[in-house]
Amino acid sequence: MGADNNDTAADAVAAEAAAAALSAALVADPTLAPFLQPGYDAAAYASGVLRSGSAASCTLQLNTGLGALDAELRAEVVAQYDQLLEAVASLRDTERALGDIKLGAGALRASAARVGAELAEPHRQLVERTRQLRNLSAVVDLLRRSVRALKLAAKLRDHVDDEGDGGTATKAAVRPDAAKAAQLLAEIGVLLVDTDVARVEAVAAQRPFIDRAAIKVRAQAEASLRSGMETLSQAEVGQALQIFFNSGELAGVVQELARRYTVQVSQTAANALDATSIASGTKGGGAGRGKAPSTSQWREEVWQRLTASMDDMYAAVVAMWHLQRVAAKKRDPISHACFLDVIVEEGQSTLTERFWKAFTDVIAQHMANAFRTSGFIKDALVEGYPRLATLFDGLIDRLERDTEVRGVAPAVPVNGRAMLFHALAPFRDAFAQASAERYESAVGSLFARGAVPTRGAALKLCAALRTEVARANSKAGVGAVSAAASTYASSTDADMAVLVASPLSQALYQLAERVEYHITTGPETKQVTAAPSSTQQRNFNLCGLLADVHKDVAMHVLTQLPAEAVAVLSPALQNMFAAGTDNLNPIFRAMAQRLEETLLTMHDPGVYVDDGAQVGAVTEPSTYMRNLRRQLQAFSTDFVSKMLSAGPVGSVARTLSPPQKHPMVGKLVLKMARRLCAFFVRHAALVRPLGDAGRLRMARDIAELEAAIGEALV
Repeated sequence: MGADNNDTAADAVAAEAAAAALSAALVADPTLAPFLQPGYDAAAYASGVLRSGSAASCTLQLNTGLGALDAELRAEVVAQYDQLLEAVASLRDTERALGDIKLGAGALRASAARVGAELAEPHRQLVERTRQLRNLSAVVDLLRRSVRALKLAAKLRDHVDDEGDGGTATKAAVRPDAAKAAQLLAEIGVLLVDTDVARVEAVAAQRPFIDRAAIKVRAQAEASLRSGMETLSQAEVGQALQIFFNSGELAGVVQELARRYTVQVSQTAANALDATSIASGTKGGGAGRGKAPSTSQWREEVWQRLTASMDDMYAAVVAMWHLQRVAAKKRDPISHACFLDVIVEEGQSTLTERFWKAFTDVIAQHMANAFRTSGFIKDALVEGYPRLATLFDGLIDRLERDTEVRGVAPAVPVNGRAMLFHALAPFRDAFAQASAERYESAVGSLFARGAVPTRGAALKLCAALRTEVARANSKAGVGAVSAAASTYASSTDADMAVLVASPLSQALYQLAERVEYHITTGPETKQVTAAPSSTQQRNFNLCGLLADVHKDVAMHVLTQLPAEAVAVLSPALQNMFAAGTDNLNPIFRAMAQRLEETLLTMHDPGVYVDDGAQVGAVTEPSTYMRNLRRQLQAFSTDFVSKMLSAGPVGSVARTLSPPQKHPMVGKLVLKMARRLCAFFVRHAALVRPLGDAGRLRMARDIAELEAAIGEALV
């Protein structure tokens, strides 16, 4: 048994070895090699054999190869015989198992079909019942909403007087209540959004009445709101707001109302600044043969229209403020919601603040358009900017005064004045530039052709400066400027005062610079001789110009300005004062040194020494004091009077009493007088020896010094 197995195994091994050798030989056979190529093409192979002319030999070789392959296959089958038998047995088992599975699947399919047949009918009935229930629910809901709409329509008839399509009027069953009617209409409107409800015949029959009622209630609310805004009636406005709140239109209605008032303000401003309308409106204004209107008439028409437009602007702003006041107080009696909270959401600006911004934007737009369009309107508003500012300033004052109610926000917000005047900025800047040019022209005309200005020219300059200030402060407008109007006592607009003070300050700086440029410097200008030289007199005249302008501006302008404008103008006045005193001070310093040299002679021998004279015989002052008095008198007559242009000798002390009348020269004179007194006291205290007669002479000299200073200086 074992030997047979061994032989069989050996035969198998030998067969495998032979098969392997045969396979290798077949693979290596060049005749069969082309058939192993991946891209073998039978037609191409046959064509090649035919072209070679060796078809017979090739056929023989192929037959030989086929025989070898057949032998190879037979050997392979013999070698794998046992495995092939096992595979065949496995296939039979698989076929039997597959048959059993097919039988089970058929039984399962039959069971599923039987179960489906049993469940199909209940499912169909369930689907039908569900559909029926859904339709019934929709019908019930539709009926409920339809009945609700009909009931609301019936209630609506109780609160609205209706005039049917045939003209027959029906009175409300109870007292008409527009607010309640608006609430009913809002609820009906919610129901009628559903088209199914609107198509219900009974509801559709009520639709014309509902539409008429809605129109009537809205018209009544708009009329009440319009009347309340015009008469500032809180009751009417509150009633209208309640109606719009109940109808759900409150925020939209208020927004539309603000837009209408903004448009009204825009139309008012456009009409006031309409050049074509103004020009056509002033033509033919008189009986008989008419004259062509002048530019002044057109300008006056501009101011008349602007003045009239202030009332319309005031009415629009107050109306919106009144609306906010009522909305802030009014609450819905059911929900207790504040109407203002409904109109303005939390964190947003108030109603008046939003309208004021829109108001100032409209004014700014029309002012910018008028400024860009050159013509008589631009000229009138530039030259008369103070009048324009006064109009709007008066509008703001009126609004602040009339809307100052406790617990209610004012019509003008905190920065409302600045916002409005920012809208006038083009004309403000142009006016300031024109004013600066007029100041510069007035100053420049003084030094035409290099001539030294006279006192009359200085007075003309002062008058021109006061006139320009009066122009800026004039309340009557262009053409009504006078020196009497040069006061800011009645003006509360610090911005206008600063606007006037700024170019005036620049003009004063320019004047001081021009004077310093024309003043001659050098040693000869500081000498004190018998009489002033021509150069010194020229310098005196220039410094006198500064002194006159400084005094005039300080007395007639500075004292009437508010603190903001004073802060702008004061540095320029101080610069003028310093320029004048710096150029006059060397004369006073030189004279003081000469007088001090005279006072030093009190230390000469024999001045205060008793020379045997009786005490009672001392009645005359010392020689040095008489010389001092003559020098002071000469200086006062020849120099100080020329600085003051005060006229003959003897009038200087009266002219400088008090020194504030001529602050520039008065300060220098007072300073020199104090210096002389202090110098005399210091040196008189050093005089030794000093007997009784010397003391009397010292007292007499003191009296003489006091008299000399009082007569010649202060």
